[in-house]
Amino acid sequence: MKKVVFKYPVNAGADSMELPLGAEILKIDSQKGKVFLWALVSPEQVITATQKIYVTGTGFIFEDSGMEHVNTFFLDAMVFHVFKEV
Repeated sequence: MKKVVFKYPVNAGADSMELPLGAEILKIDSQKGKVFLWALVSPEQVITATQKIYVTGTGFIFEDSGMEHVNTFFLDAMVFHVFKEV
């Protein structure tokens, strides 16, 4: 099966994203001052699924029930932690 890596913009805080069904999140990081998600997807997949992403800064309190850590990244002097709903 053919695969491709696509890039999607991510909003700070909680964000629900429509990703192709079966998408594998590879990385969430900053690029030129903005946050993006890179996912490995099938280019033929037209069905999407909602994936909830939560981005929080170090020291902020949040509800982690049903969340799994994906990545930690730096944006200028700030450190952010990314979780996805499982």
